[in-house]
Order: sequence, then C-alpha cells, then structure tokens
Amino acid sequence: MELWAMVGISPEAFFCHVSGINVWCFHMDFTKDFGVTEFINPKEHERPIQQVIVDLTDGGVDYSFECIGNVSVMRTALEIRMLP
Repeated sequence: MELWAMVGISPEAFFCHVSGINVWCFHMDFTKDFGVTEFINPKEHERPIQQVIVDLTDGGVDYSFECIGNVSVMRTALEIRMLP
C-alpha cells in the first residue's frame, strides 16, 4: 500500500503536519525532503491503517492524496478524511 499526503506540496504553504504512509521504509528519508513530518508504515500496526490514522489525528485528516491508482488505497484515503 502506498498513500502519500505530500507530493508536490510545501508544508510551509498551509500544512503543519504532513504524514507519508508507505510500506517501503527506504522512502522514509526521501520523503523528509518533501516536508513529511511523520512516516507511517502500515505493516508496523496490528489495526487497520485507517483506524491508526483516525486515532493519531483525533478524528481524521483534513486532506488525503492517493497517487498510485489502486482502488483499495483510494478507499483508504477517503476513510481517513475527517468528516464535517
């Protein structure tokens, strides 16, 4: 699973917390160059990643971006969004 919340976006613009979600740990250092403040590997958690993100953010994220075209990841990106 790959779910990025930072591609081409400067955190200085309007984000104070940017999480990168990926199972490939070797991307961790690379993502910091794009402003990622936290790297989350779904394989390191027993619960579904959606629940992990919702719990970490007190209800979900404001924005989520899925960048690989995988329907399962698209659904995850929607499920971690904070509902109004």
